[in-house]
Amino acid sequence: MKKRIWTIFFLSLSCFSLCVSTPVRADDIVWNLGISSGDWNNASSWINASGGSQRVPAGSDHGLLLTDNSSRTVNYNSTGPAFELLNIGAPSGIPDSPYSGTMTLNITGGVFRTTGAQDTVGGTGRGVVNQTGGSYITDGSTVSSGGTLVIGSETTGIGTYNLSGTGSLSSTGFQMVGGNGTGTFTQSAGSNTVGTTLYVGWGASSSGTYNLSGTGSLVVSLNETVGNNGAGVFNQSGGANTISGKLYIARWAGSSGVYNLSGGTLDANGGIVNNGTFIQG
Repeated sequence: MKKRIWTIFFLSLSCFSLCVSTPVRADDIVWNLGISSGDWNNASSWINASGGSQRVPAGSDHGLLLTDNSSRTVNYNSTGPAFELLNIGAPSGIPDSPYSGTMTLNITGGVFRTTGAQDTVGGTGRGVVNQTGGSYITDGSTVSSGGTLVIGSETTGIGTYNLSGTGSLSSTGFQMVGGNGTGTFTQSAGSNTVGTTLYVGWGASSSGTYNLSGTGSLVVSLNETVGNNGAGVFNQSGGANTISGKLYIARWAGSSGVYNLSGGTLDANGGIVNNGTFIQG
């Protein structure tokens, strides 16, 4: 997976100003790092890094929740406008030395919708989504490949997604838990629907873990791969994991994959291709 090309940012933490290189393909709407906790749908909490009007991300905008060495929380509980893409946890600061702060998005209600090719949780830094209600949809309606979600995108990225309660997550394209970095997906309830393939540990440098328990429902429309080129672990103690295609465990040479099944139901309609470890009981 090639890195997405991002506009280069320089954050001045003393005055929370932001300088942007050109050209800019779409408006980059950036959370104001002077606000430690706030409401996503409050326009005054955002900075338009592209020089346009101050607003909540909408239309072709990129919604960017950047990080520094402090942690911040953004709350979403009512339906706002759809926008192109989300990136939580970027930039990293000094290359290969991520900032220590974590940016957290809490989704408790409403519909959170993006229309572009890829949303990222834990881009080059640390990002978390806690979803206990509402719907998060990556619909990919502005691209032909479908909307995707990557948790732990780059080698320094650390991404976490916690799905519980009545939360509903759906992607028209693939999902990656551990793209080239470290990703963890913990689902104790709610539903996660993947439009194509679910990868847990995609790139050679990646580490991905999916924890499914309780009443969680995971539906994968194509294949599920635990350890694609990297290290993948799937722990299932409850819930339902329904796969239309195949379940691959340690799919390619050099990868490692472990599936621990101690409860719930696993239904891989295309069968299981196991080159790693499958533990049941």
